[in-house]
Amino acid sequence: MAYSELREQRAHGTPEFPMQYYFVDQTHPRYEMALHWHNEFEIVHVRSGRFDAFVRNQPYPMLPGDTLLIDCGALHRGVPHACVYEVLVFDVSMLRRHSIESMSRYILPILNQSAHVRTHFSSSDPEVTGIVERIFAAAREQETFFELALFSLFFELFHTLYRQGAVSVTVEDRRDLPQLRCMMELLSWIEEHYTEPVTLADLAGVAGVSEKYLCRFFRKYTAETPMAYIIRKRIDSACNRMCCEGMNVTEAAFASGFNDPSYFSRRFRALKGITPRAYLASCEG
Repeated sequence: MAYSELREQRAHGTPEFPMQYYFVDQTHPRYEMALHWHNEFEIVHVRSGRFDAFVRNQPYPMLPGDTLLIDCGALHRGVPHACVYEVLVFDVSMLRRHSIESMSRYILPILNQSAHVRTHFSSSDPEVTGIVERIFAAAREQETFFELALFSLFFELFHTLYRQGAVSVTVEDRRDLPQLRCMMELLSWIEEHYTEPVTLADLAGVAGVSEKYLCRFFRKYTAETPMAYIIRKRIDSACNRMCCEGMNVTEAAFASGFNDPSYFSRRFRALKGITPRAYLASCEG
């Protein structure tokens, strides 16, 4: 399976302006950020609460005002704790398409992943976090000519990162590459099959490893077992189907891979803290 086939299968923005803003609180269908990757650059900014981020399996505890910059193609996930956070995902290639060659040489290494951007900036770094706050304000409010403002701010951000020495040549630890590739293939396979009956033996067969080894390295990247990850994905899918597609509880459960409504309700309540019906009512309200 090709690396390019393993990315998150979701469009961010439009072809004309490939940028998408997300405001995420406890009511959001994807409140907890599951392990994933995509070719776009991502910025995460914490507004309140705590957000435990993991990028390339490295932990980054985040507090209000902190910023996370996620390289194109980097595996990442996040666990929010009574948290409100904002996410901006954008295609770096749009900056290269609309800039002269002398500027493109700074954008290209970030785009083709030959350069690594420093990941975590605390609120005590006012220069970077100040630019990020202006980026999110422009994306959130979308006033007239906001696209021009965002282009200007993106260039200002990368200029500041280069000037601070926060962009460096990527050095991969090749010892972890086979395991990392295997993890990406598993995520891709789960994305395609999570609504179907799936067993641990199925997953071990996809990975070409024993079930015991699979559980050990899967937990390393996700902090949970493969089957717990699939259950969480199914429940997040059901949330999205109820809130965004207008399905009722039973329809969302069956469409997301559950065949027992009682089991679905128990697992939903264990993960979300409320019943599916109460969650649906909050979406409709």
